[in-house]
Amino acid sequence: MARYADEGIEYCAEHGLDAWTKSLIEVRGEIELALGLWDQAAETATSIIDAPASPVAAVHWASSGGRW
Repeated sequence: MARYADEGIEYCAEHGLDAWTKSLIEVRGEIELALGLWDQAAETATSIIDAPASPVAAVHWASSGGRW
């Protein structure tokens, strides 16, 4: 599953789809948490927090009940 998120992140980054890139990075963080990859999930979360705000990412976060 993480492989597909990474492929989507790469595709979006190559095509200037920044908002979707951030959304897929959030999905990757959720996958890392589900797999118990705590250090990787923390790094992913930090990258999301440090990035400029994205309306698409905000909608994804809100629709997930405010959880990763």
